[in-house]
Amino acid sequence: MSAGSVGKVRLGRQRHFEARIRAQHKRQRSGTERAEEVQPQQAVDTVIRQRHYRQAEGGHRQGSNAQPAHCERAHAAEATCRPHVEIATDGQAQPTGAFAAERGFPLGRVFGRFVRPALQLAAFGYGAVAVHGSAVVADGRGIVVAGWSEAGKTETALALVEEGATFLSDKWTLVFDDGSLACFPVPIGVRRWLLRYAPALRRSLPRGARLQFAAAAAGEAAAHLTASLARRGGVVAATQAAVAELATLAQRASLSPSQLSAAYGQPPPTGRAPLTALVLLTTTADGRPQAEPRDPAWAARRLARSATYERRDYLSLSERARYVRDVDGGADTAHLIEDREERHLASVLASARVIEVRTPFPTDPRRIVDAARPLL
Repeated sequence: MSAGSVGKVRLGRQRHFEARIRAQHKRQRSGTERAEEVQPQQAVDTVIRQRHYRQAEGGHRQGSNAQPAHCERAHAAEATCRPHVEIATDGQAQPTGAFAAERGFPLGRVFGRFVRPALQLAAFGYGAVAVHGSAVVADGRGIVVAGWSEAGKTETALALVEEGATFLSDKWTLVFDDGSLACFPVPIGVRRWLLRYAPALRRSLPRGARLQFAAAAAGEAAAHLTASLARRGGVVAATQAAVAELATLAQRASLSPSQLSAAYGQPPPTGRAPLTALVLLTTTADGRPQAEPRDPAWAARRLARSATYERRDYLSLSERARYVRDVDGGADTAHLIEDREERHLASVLASARVIEVRTPFPTDPRRIVDAARPLL
């Protein structure tokens, strides 16, 4: 096909897509196609059910047919309307925006970058802030392990679970204004190298994760053995590079929250726990982990900034909207949200222990726990 033909095909597809969008907007304005109105909390439950419980759980329900109430509401919503999320970005009771997706829309492609941040911001209307951190419960006390991406949050939280703590949440945790913690369901990424420090998890890994790690080990060995042949270039070099890349991608297995809890013989993380300590990880070049108490206001500021960075793709939409609406001036939405969450967290953390652990990564997460333990 010539370049001109390709251009015509692409232009035709674009025009077809734009015509569909105009027709949809016309139907919505005329009232002939209206999605059933869903309350914000039900909308949150619906999308969590559709993405996390249907895809992340993937049928791993540990032999139980009972479902939480929010799953039942989600089933009802799925049967009556299109996937729908209402967004309360200003913290008011009434949502300030909404988005919906046609059935069949590849929600998974945008979930992490757009839907998940929308759900997190909607939680503020219910007195909660989603912090970028994992959480466990030890002797009834909630502990959040926070930090920048690739700081060791998951590994440190699992090291605590190996010592007897109960898993609560990974990557993101809901912190309520009453000082309680709850799970924000996100698949847990378990790295293969962690298993040497997590014997209980290694013994109970789901079969799929075991096979993935076995394939990663085999690919790693094959790439190493063919490294000398790859220097000659050609097909051998391309094959060796592909095998090495696949082995690298297979080094991390994804488990649902229920799968991880079941691996440790624990119930699914559906309850709440009082926040008693925050462990904030700061990455260093080398050395042993060092822990020290820190000011709650400092930690609140760090947590708010980390969350803003993680939601950067979603928050950039507000800037695009300001351009489209041709609005001059006005407050930056990202800064408003960050300031709001910082004040919320500073208030909650005032009654909790705040600990900074300066540590290299990757490292033995048990050393991080040992450094923080005297201050917990």
